[in-house]
Amino acid sequence: MGFIFLKTELVRYSKKRSFWLWMSFLALILAIFLINGLHEQYPDEFDNILGGWYLLHGKLIYKDWFTHHGPVSYLVSALVNLFSGRSFVNFRLVYSVFLFFLTLLPIYFIRRRLEGVNTSFFAYFILILGLSLTYFWGHMLLADNIAAFFLVPVTALVFLKVVNNKRFDTKEYSFISIFCFLALFSALTYAFLVAGIYLFLIVYYFISEKGHLKFLNLIKIISILLVPYLFFVIYLLLTGSLSSYYYDAIKFNRDYYIYYPGLEGKPPANPVRYAIVIAQGFHNNFSSMLNTIRSFNFDFPFNISLAVSNTALGIYLLLKRKYLAFLFALGILIFANARTNPFSSRETDYQSAVYIMISLFITAYIVPRLYKELNSNIEYSKKIILSLVFVITIIYAFYNFTFILRKFSYKAYDKYMGFAAIIYDRPKIAPFINQIEDKNSTAWIGPFYYEDLYYMNAKLPSKYQVFLPGMGQSPKISQEFLIDFQNNKPEIVYFNKDFYILGASPKEYGQFFLDYLDSDYITLSDFDPTLKYKLTLDPSLEFDKKLFINKDKADQVVNKMKEQGWIE
Repeated sequence: MGFIFLKTELVRYSKKRSFWLWMSFLALILAIFLINGLHEQYPDEFDNILGGWYLLHGKLIYKDWFTHHGPVSYLVSALVNLFSGRSFVNFRLVYSVFLFFLTLLPIYFIRRRLEGVNTSFFAYFILILGLSLTYFWGHMLLADNIAAFFLVPVTALVFLKVVNNKRFDTKEYSFISIFCFLALFSALTYAFLVAGIYLFLIVYYFISEKGHLKFLNLIKIISILLVPYLFFVIYLLLTGSLSSYYYDAIKFNRDYYIYYPGLEGKPPANPVRYAIVIAQGFHNNFSSMLNTIRSFNFDFPFNISLAVSNTALGIYLLLKRKYLAFLFALGILIFANARTNPFSSRETDYQSAVYIMISLFITAYIVPRLYKELNSNIEYSKKIILSLVFVITIIYAFYNFTFILRKFSYKAYDKYMGFAAIIYDRPKIAPFINQIEDKNSTAWIGPFYYEDLYYMNAKLPSKYQVFLPGMGQSPKISQEFLIDFQNNKPEIVYFNKDFYILGASPKEYGQFFLDYLDSDYITLSDFDPTLKYKLTLDPSLEFDKKLFINKDKADQVVNKMKEQGWIE
């Protein structure tokens, strides 16, 4: 009896200890995510933040404001804005918590679907992911990052099911369907990747079922995969947004905005050709990177360590004759680089987020697998090969971990000690406009000031809240842009004619709008050169030259500024 009691107590103690270890680990990960949230800000992120704010206030995406991006980032932003209010700092902190759960909950689902399979390596993946997020700006609300957080769980689930020869059930197909849809409509860049996953699942169904194929089951699988897209089309139809979506998110990107690597900047007329271009680019870049292994240069181990882990996975799968899993992993890695280069990606390269995060997952998976395989009874020749692969992989994985840890600690230390700025709610232009214009007035800040638009109270004159080079080249957009401003003439417009974006300034692509400003607006410096300005704002903003006032309301606006004590 004493022995049984002691055994029971030891089991209880072990479970209790394990529970608190896991709670401590999760608390550490949450702390890392929150620290990441205070790092750096980027103008493109405010596009998504602003769009989420619009959604919360009743505006319909595409119909009521222009965007050439997918809707998912804005939906995520709306959810975060719901809890953060109109504060970038609060937004980031809430978003960090959101990313924390977006990382953990899918992993919890995957582990529940893979009972009997050792998935403890996810702990290392979560840790290295958290530490590395600020390195490639994965902590920001950007389309590629959101796509990565949805595609990694899909990749993990499919890969682990296939490598362990398990069939998929309805819940898993539904999970894949929803997450692939969310990834694709975060960034259409990954259309080939998502299409490849769908095709692989269908092929795998045929292979796994062998002579027991059921046509109705196949229809069911395809239907599950396509249902989210059907609902999206229905939403576009019901809101009258279908034509706007097509032009903004598809035609505009194809004809005026997106650069297609390897195709001299021209849109791919043939999607198969474009897929071949992506595959060829990946082959060239990846093979070039592998050639650097022999140098054993650990000054910058990040990219090469990911390549080593990916190569190790390929060798392992081929030796284990896991050919389907090998083909799946290869296809994922190729098309995760539709617009990126795994060889030359560097710090802040958020467009590589999908490739990086999937590669970190592979690193976390392959190291313990190789170790386990080496301790099993395998052929001597295979053991020699895998031993060499394991040694090289573990060396690079170790140096990569220390590299990421060092990068994270430097950033955290510099901010805590005051050597580097943390994020703030510090718009520059919006506070000025808010003091002379209210929510019933109309104003605009351009050509590219998402952050200030987020904090501005006044209404916008047009659905086009920014003015990009591609927009000036589109006859449809440029015409609608000008008509909106003529019909909803804003009282004041802050416009920087010398603002360069995508290698061009408004002087090169927006002369029609500059002519409109010169015709209907007047700057402060031209209104009355004798006036003395006491503006205490950032002198680089040059309000006297860049603030354009409706000529019909110039006296009224100047009087408001005099009341504020800005003009004598």
